[in-house]
Amino acid sequence: MATSVGELGPALASWNDFVGTAAADESGPDATGPSLYEAAGLDPATWIILGVDLGTATPATLVVYALDRAVHGVSTHADLIDLGHRSGELAVTAFELCGPEALRRGAAAFERLSVRLVARPFHDQRLVVHERRALPVGPPPTDPASG
Repeated sequence: MATSVGELGPALASWNDFVGTAAADESGPDATGPSLYEAAGLDPATWIILGVDLGTATPATLVVYALDRAVHGVSTHADLIDLGHRSGELAVTAFELCGPEALRRGAAAFERLSVRLVARPFHDQRLVVHERRALPVGPPPTDPASG
C-alpha cells in the first residue's frame, strides 16, 4: 500500500466513475471518539496533521499526512502558512496503516464524515433535488441484462 512520494493531488479510484468532495468533523475532547492525533498515534506537539486518506477497499487503508514541527521550524498556524507561501509546498510524512484496524481508527477519529460523489460526466452540472424518497429495503434488484 505504499504511498508514492510526490504531490498528493485529488482523491482517485481505479476508474473515477464518480468524483466529488468530502468533509469531516474531527472528534474532539467532548466527543466519544479519539482525536485524529490519538487515532493515528501522533503527538500534536511534534506533528501537524494536514491530510488524511481513508480507503474502504480490501484491505482498508488509512494514510495520515503530517508535517514535523521541529524539522520545519513550525510552532504556530501562522508559521505553517508562512512556510507554505515561502516554499510553495509543505513536505509531509505519510503514516500508513492497512486492514480492518485502518478503517476502525479512521472512522473513530471523525465525529461526522460526509462524502458527496457525482457521476464524472456530470460533475460540473448543477444538481437540484426536486423530490426525496427512502431507499428500497431488501436486496438490490437484479440486472435483467446480466442473466
